[in-house]
Amino acid sequence: MASSTKRDEKAGREETRAQRESEQVVNKAIEETKDTARRALQEAKKDIPEYTATFYDFQEQNIRAIREMTEDYLESQKEIANAIQSVLSYYGNGLGTAALVWNLPKRAAEMYVRWASNLADTTIAASKLSNDIMFASMEASRSSMQFAKDNVKEISKMNTNAAKVFEEASRMSRS
Repeated sequence: MASSTKRDEKAGREETRAQRESEQVVNKAIEETKDTARRALQEAKKDIPEYTATFYDFQEQNIRAIREMTEDYLESQKEIANAIQSVLSYYGNGLGTAALVWNLPKRAAEMYVRWASNLADTTIAASKLSNDIMFASMEASRSSMQFAKDNVKEISKMNTNAAKVFEEASRMSRS
C-alpha cells in the first residue's frame, strides 16, 4: 500500500510539473506575441509623421489645384463675358437707342459673370465638403476603434471568467 501511495504522489508531482511546464510554454508564447505586437506597433507609430505629411501634402495639392482651376476658370469667364458684351454691343447698334445698346450687353455680361462666380464658389464649397468628409471618416475610424477596444476588453473578461468557472468545475469533479 505504501508503494501505491508513493506512486500516486510521484504521479501527482509529475502532473504538477508537467502543468507548470505547460503554463510556462503558454506564458512564454504569449509574452513573445506581446513583444512582437509592441514592436509592430512601434514601427507603425514611426510611420505617423510620414502619413501626416502625406495627408498634409494631399490637402495642400488639392487646395492649390482648386485655386488654380478657379483662377483659370474665372479668367476665361471674364474673357467670355467681355466677348458677349462686345458682340451684343455690335448687334445692339441696329436697335437705335443708346441706352438699350449699352444696357443689354452690360446686363447679359453681369448675369454671366454672376453665374460663373456662383460656379466657382460651388466648386470651392465642394472641396471643403470633401475635406470635411475625410475628417469625418477619420473620426468614425477613431470611434470604431474605441468601440472595438471596449468590446474586446469585455469579451476577454467573459472568456477569462468562463475559463475560471471551467477550471473550478474541473477541480470540484476531481474531489
